[in-house]
Amino acid sequence: MFYVTSRDQGEGTYGYALKNLQDLSFPYADKDHLTVLVDTSNKEKEQKKIAQTHNIAVYLGDSLNDFQRVYYVKDVDQRNALMEKDKDLFGKKFILMPNPTDGHWVRAIFGESEPAPTKKNRETWKKAAEKQQSQVILEHMGK
Repeated sequence: MFYVTSRDQGEGTYGYALKNLQDLSFPYADKDHLTVLVDTSNKEKEQKKIAQTHNIAVYLGDSLNDFQRVYYVKDVDQRNALMEKDKDLFGKKFILMPNPTDGHWVRAIFGESEPAPTKKNRETWKKAAEKQQSQVILEHMGK
């Protein structure tokens, strides 16, 4: 088991990540199995490095980008087409964990990853929880 994460919480980022894993008794929570990327969110290089010596049975993530960098696109239709192509991998090789407050799906709806807490954006968040993503995007764009 390997942990590859991308986050920047200052100088202590690696230590925070390692401590969290250890505090929760995650297996192999040590320096040999944890990689914290601070300058990039692209995990592909590290994943390929791990794959050279290990068989990767499953990817866990809260974003499609955690599985393959090809998903790093803003266009919702393009993301949907990529997911359709890989549909047999979901639930088997790709396990998507919910994270309602973060992810590139947010950028696909709002045009940015951290939209301002406006009334319109709050209404869009609520609708996103109730409808298909494409409907919400069109409504948010006023179409």
